[in-house]
Amino acid sequence: METIYKKLFLVVLLCGLLVGKMSAQEYDEGIEAQDSTKRELTLNEQKHLAAYRYMNGIYTSVDYGKAFSLYFDLAKQGDPKALNAMASMYRQGLGMAQNYEMARNLYKKAINLRYGKSAYNLAQMYKNAQGGPQDMAKAFEYYTTATALGYTSGYYGMGYCYYKGFGIPQDYAKAVKMFTLGNAVENAACSYYLGLCYLGGDGVSKDLVRGKTLIEKAAKQGYDHAVEFITQNRIVNYEDKPQLRSARANGTQRSGAPAYRRIKNNATDNLGGIWEGRILRYDWGRKRIVEEKKLSLQLDYANDGELNGVWLQGDSTSIRVLGHREDSVWVLDNMQYLHFWDRTYEIRQARLEVKTDSAGTVSLLGNIDQFSPQTMEPSSPTMVELKRTVAPIAKNTSRTSAVRLQNSLLASPNPFDKELIADITLQQAQQATLQVTDMSGKAVYSQTSEFTKGMQQKTLNLNLPAGTYVLSLKNKVINLNTLIIRKP
Repeated sequence: METIYKKLFLVVLLCGLLVGKMSAQEYDEGIEAQDSTKRELTLNEQKHLAAYRYMNGIYTSVDYGKAFSLYFDLAKQGDPKALNAMASMYRQGLGMAQNYEMARNLYKKAINLRYGKSAYNLAQMYKNAQGGPQDMAKAFEYYTTATALGYTSGYYGMGYCYYKGFGIPQDYAKAVKMFTLGNAVENAACSYYLGLCYLGGDGVSKDLVRGKTLIEKAAKQGYDHAVEFITQNRIVNYEDKPQLRSARANGTQRSGAPAYRRIKNNATDNLGGIWEGRILRYDWGRKRIVEEKKLSLQLDYANDGELNGVWLQGDSTSIRVLGHREDSVWVLDNMQYLHFWDRTYEIRQARLEVKTDSAGTVSLLGNIDQFSPQTMEPSSPTMVELKRTVAPIAKNTSRTSAVRLQNSLLASPNPFDKELIADITLQQAQQATLQVTDMSGKAVYSQTSEFTKGMQQKTLNLNLPAGTYVLSLKNKVINLNTLIIRKP
């Protein structure tokens, strides 16, 4: 009898704290109950709903402590959903110090009780390097476990790994199989990526109409990548373009390109001068070029295995580079941050070789390894193709006396604490505005000045919050930009 009174008291207390009717329908929406009938909730369901409301401030103020207490009581009874909720609180540091190790342990306990959502969450931790080094093989393993336990988002996780070759050999056909299964159960991410497969003819026959329909379906479900795809009309990137149809991104021959051979003599001793060409991004299966941009490398006198200069991407983005020689390969190894296409990448390494084609034209070719700190992922395969357009600058000769100057904007040190030096090179003297904006486009520093022809420096004292910003120099003629990082 005493136990019954205690249970009744708890139910009354919870209902009094959280004003509002606790229907099974609301319970389902909050914590994924199995049925949606408007039946009377059990005591444990009442606790789940109360914890959910405390977590989200529904009918009461947010109180992570009370939510955790309720989840803890349920977890002691072997409730996997409660274990999952506690793990997520530790993972995010909600109401407590963030503790990835505890989060992983609790997710594993829930997995042992056959709770698929915890397997998916644990996979995400391995993918995002939370609590240890990134391990995509482990992530794929737990995506697979999530799918086996009936958590349908696992289809997306597995398909995504197959699509990009993360933790498993890249395989479009297997990706399509997973995305198709996920699309059938209305997983918006699966619908989006299946649409991309149809647009590109990746693992399935190319079908622009089918691909667009699937992406529109995902957009209607609110999937942000799909909404952005449609808003920016990216489908035009998948229409036939002869110059982008097929290629190989392994540093060897591209389809339709001349055959190259490595130069084995002293021609590789000096990469100085100006090299111009393009940077190419391939699909994940390395079968076609999907995007390209102009690229110029302005390299100072290089000897004794050392190299330095400027990487000028497109018409505006520039960054200082240093490099060294490893046998016949030149390695550019301090690329810091560049903006590629739709996100910011850290260029971890670029390996370039001097080669010549059958006509005797000397080229600089190679692959670049880039990584996105935001997504914790590399980009799809990317390589550069460059030809030297200006001979090496003689030793002890300043860059301003070279055959041709190119407009560029660099920043150092980067990342910076407070003081930032802007290195500016201009073809002509002109008035321009040096500006710093945050990632929303809001200006946090702006100064219009007269700049001379050639190389010059401006020192900026920037008292800014930690984060990523854009340093730019612009007027009606030029628009130079480079990303800068304010240290925490």
